[in-house]
Formats: sequence, C-alpha cells, structure tokens
Amino acid sequence: MVSFVLAVPSHAADPVPAPAVAVAAKAPELLDKESAKALGAAIKELNAAMAGERNFGKQLELYAKFQFSPELRPKLKEIFGSERPFPLERVPGAAKGQIDYVAKLAPHTYKANNGLQFSWTELVSNISTDKTGRTLNATASWPSLDALGTAGGSFSAVNMTMTSKQARGKDNVNYGTASFKVGVMSFRDVPAGATESKEVARAEGMEVRSDVSRKGAMAEIGSRTSIKALVVGGEQVDNINFAFRVTNVPAKSLADLDKLMSAQQASKAPAEEQQKRLMKDLTAFGKRAAIAGATLVIDDISAAYHGNTASIKGRLGFQKVV
Repeated sequence: MVSFVLAVPSHAADPVPAPAVAVAAKAPELLDKESAKALGAAIKELNAAMAGERNFGKQLELYAKFQFSPELRPKLKEIFGSERPFPLERVPGAAKGQIDYVAKLAPHTYKANNGLQFSWTELVSNISTDKTGRTLNATASWPSLDALGTAGGSFSAVNMTMTSKQARGKDNVNYGTASFKVGVMSFRDVPAGATESKEVARAEGMEVRSDVSRKGAMAEIGSRTSIKALVVGGEQVDNINFAFRVTNVPAKSLADLDKLMSAQQASKAPAEEQQKRLMKDLTAFGKRAAIAGATLVIDDISAAYHGNTASIKGRLGFQKVV
C-alpha cells in the first residue's frame, strides 16, 4: 500500500498513453524532476528495508519501525506534510490468530516547483494478516484527490476505495484478488479566451480488478476494467468493459518471474537498467507461457452508445505465435 502511495506521483512524468493524449495534451508535467527523484529514492529505500522478506507479518512489522534516510525526510515532509507519509500502527484487540494494523495518509496540500498544486483528504487503510504471515487482507478509502494547474486546468477523483485479498502459495507467489474503485474522475480546462474552466472529460463508476489464481500446475491471470459512464466533449459512452484472462500459464514460470522481480526490487541498479531488465524478463516469461499453451480468453469487451451496444468475446492461443 505504501509503495502504491509513493509510486503514483513518482511515475507522473512518464509518457502519456496514446488514448489519453486528447484529454491530457495541455496538462503540465505533474511533478518536477527533484520531487520525482525523491519519491523514486523513497521506494528504493523501502524495498531495501524489506530485504526480500516474503512473510506478510514480518513485512508489516519492518515497515512499522521503518524510517526514511535523513536526506529524504525534508523532501517527503514537503510533499506529504510528514517525514513518514504513511505511518503504520498495530491495532489492539484483533481476532484470534490475526494481526491488525491501520495506516493513514494525513490531509495535505502540496505545490510542486512547476506550479501544479495537489490537495487530498485523509486516506485510511486497514490491514490484517495471520500469525503465519501467509495471508494479507487490506481495505482503503480515500474521499478525494485534486490537482490544480497554473493555467486553470484541473483533475479530481472522489470516493476512491481499494480492496485486496492475498494468500502466499507454497511456491511463494501471492495469489488473490485486488480491486480499485473511483466514484467520479473528472478533467477540466480553461478554453482559449475564457475565464472559467470547463469540464472536458468525466468517468463515473470506474473499477479496475485483477485476479491471480492457481489450478494444479497451472495459473490463471485475470483483469477487468469497467466504467459505468464516460463523457468526453459532450458525448457519453455507457457500460464500458474490458475483461480478459490468460489461462494455462505454468505456475513454475510464474514463480520464476516472481523471484526475478523480487530480486530486481532489491537491486541498486539505475531505474533505466531495471526497466530494461524487467522487459527482458517479461518477454521471456511470455514466450515460455505461450509455448506451454497459454490462452487469452476475452470475457467481455463492450460499450453502449446512444442505446446501441457493441460486444466482443473470444479466445486466442499463442503456440503458433512464438
């Protein structure tokens, strides 16, 4: 959870995906390089502190005592209002066999060096594990996050929630489900010659869900993204769904990939080198899965526009692609 809170702004300067260019064309770089660098360094320090620990209980215990380096603390306090942005505290009175924690990100307003201003309300996360450290359940709620640009453009997200349920298998892979929901996400801009901002895009009822499960010697990876309503330029598209699964993935290949990614997180290599290594590992994993008979199952790609619905479903094998 804490890596998520730190990682979102740290990747804010990454290239904008092509489908978002029309909406974000006038958007400024979300974070100056100094702030992005500090957040990236904070994630590295956190990963190093975990030292490859896979036991959820020990991970939580390590983080509850963790302190960022003196060099990073002033910048973290500037960005988040605290030297420990997401403090973790043990909660007494847990159910038998359970260990409970609560973590909070305090409300704050931060103005980046490029003039972009972020404001958010309190984020609260409840986290629990069992005494074996093999399961992890977490929920989080974040009422609002806002960003205001120097030219009057803005972004806002309200009613955000997160739910995650994980269990570490005998192969040390974390299996389970995770979902992230946003009640409403909107983008506003000030048209040329105007003095007031105007909404340019709005997404309502958005949910992103992922699933990783194991069935015997094979694993299955699933993803579903849904949006109840998307409004762009006055036009509305309803009930947008992208749902697919990759089946027949060798569990051993998934476990090998997990080991490589864990080692990479603990690495002190430069970010660019880590990204190249990650792409190489993912490509090798994809080839092994394809040769083993992995199949892409399109459960639902659909959308409704002016009462008409278009939908796609199907299956695609990869053996002949490699």
